[in-house]
Amino acid sequence: MILTLTLNPCIDVEVEVRRLMRDDVNRIISKNREAGGKGINVSRAVHALGGKTLAIAPIGGHMGMDFLNRFSKTRIRAKLVPIAGETRVNINIHETGGRVHTRLNAAGPRLSARELQQVMDAVERNLPRAALLVISGSLPPALPADTYAEIIRVANRRGVRVILDTDGEPLRLGLRAKPFMVKPNVHEARRLLGGRLETTEAVARATRKLVQMGAEAAVISRGAQGAVLATTDGCWTSRSPSVPRRNNVGPGDALAAAVAVALSRGLDLQEALRWGVAAGAAHVACPPTPNGCSARQMRRLLPKVAVRKL
Repeated sequence: MILTLTLNPCIDVEVEVRRLMRDDVNRIISKNREAGGKGINVSRAVHALGGKTLAIAPIGGHMGMDFLNRFSKTRIRAKLVPIAGETRVNINIHETGGRVHTRLNAAGPRLSARELQQVMDAVERNLPRAALLVISGSLPPALPADTYAEIIRVANRRGVRVILDTDGEPLRLGLRAKPFMVKPNVHEARRLLGGRLETTEAVARATRKLVQMGAEAAVISRGAQGAVLATTDGCWTSRSPSVPRRNNVGPGDALAAAVAVALSRGLDLQEALRWGVAAGAAHVACPPTPNGCSARQMRRLLPKVAVRKL
């Protein structure tokens, strides 16, 4: 089973406009609304790829009820911890005919010490049945920046591999706790490490740096350019196949999910990277649905994905 943790879930609202005009009226062409958050998206993709998963997240308020109603339609197993605060709403704006994608992310509710402990207890209770734990997304306001690092240490003591996908100080401190893998996107890696990550060589150097900082393996996702993997044994790159762009929310989460599924089935890291890049592309090519892209769609793209050692 692949266990996911989303400490700051959301309702994802994706709208499409012809072109986002500042200081003017923008007409919405289409609108989609789903239960979201990075770990939730990972569980959705794991389920779509035929894997077993349990999603853990705190939810609350009217938006929490909306989240529960929408996520229950996916039939994905979840442990949703009730909290007093209101689950956040994130808005994703896609401009038709281009690759411009604007995200408006809310900070999220504050968790009390008791609420956080209830979430932590749910994680710890389910670790014995987990092949991997995927920790994804931002921390809610006021939580200590080392919250993810503490969870990684607990999982390490239980012998459960952790994939961490977050940003900023939680990523830096999480690396110190020695997770099995980190999976930032290129923007998150740039914010942590600095420098211009515009070429494959620059991204490869950054990926190796993440391994030096404490991860056993690191993957930096690059959107349409694919992803780069590094371990102490070397560095590999894989380019995404060209696909029509229909879904902008969560391709990196689909990548992380496919990597986790591949690893849980005993495949090596290079093949897991290939699965991840194919799943990310399949996700982008599929219109938004409650259950995400299918294993069939991912496998259709898999022959078009190659992994090259740098």
